[in-house]
Amino acid sequence: MILELNRARTVLIVGVLVGIATLTLITWFNPNPLVLLMFVFLYAYTLFKYVKRVAMKELNDYERLLHQEGAFEEYFRRYQSLLKKTLSKDARWQVKKLQNVLLGAILIDDELAIKQSLDQLNSSHASLYNIHPIFNYMKETLVLIHSLTTGGKPSFKAYEKAFNKLDKETQSMIKQNPHSYDRWLYQHPHYDASEISELPAVLKRLSGLVEQH
Repeated sequence: MILELNRARTVLIVGVLVGIATLTLITWFNPNPLVLLMFVFLYAYTLFKYVKRVAMKELNDYERLLHQEGAFEEYFRRYQSLLKKTLSKDARWQVKKLQNVLLGAILIDDELAIKQSLDQLNSSHASLYNIHPIFNYMKETLVLIHSLTTGGKPSFKAYEKAFNKLDKETQSMIKQNPHSYDRWLYQHPHYDASEISELPAVLKRLSGLVEQH
């Protein structure tokens, strides 16, 4: 994942170059094997932690586009670009990218991207869904959102089945979140005016798409 994110990758490359330069200087002035070993381990650990924090900050900035700024086109394009990168072999990251592309496509009403993403999500990653039910839950959430925002007659059966496979703690967190997709799915369009004003940009947009149909 880190190598696919621009800021995190840049920090990692610069950090490695600085580390090599520093190690060279230490070796020149104090070629003590113990000092060199301690530096390598401490520097590598610190760099890894920092790069990971940069990566999370970059992903959080993407989510800000979605929830606060309402920059749905930019959100879609960024994850679409990430989806084309295959440096990471982590299946969870690949599914996360694909699901976020689908969400972005729904928000900007890109029917071709929606169909392609849905087809891929439904035809692939079955083993991952069994191992990590949260990804299957998110898939069913997106399928249901798409049905609602296109004027279909959605069935909640698959969604509820996926939700019931989550652990109790995750279920509780979802149910207690006033701005969760779960609450929106069951409560829209029965929000009062004060609640609507407090909704994140993504839920306001989804509500608008439902009203259009």
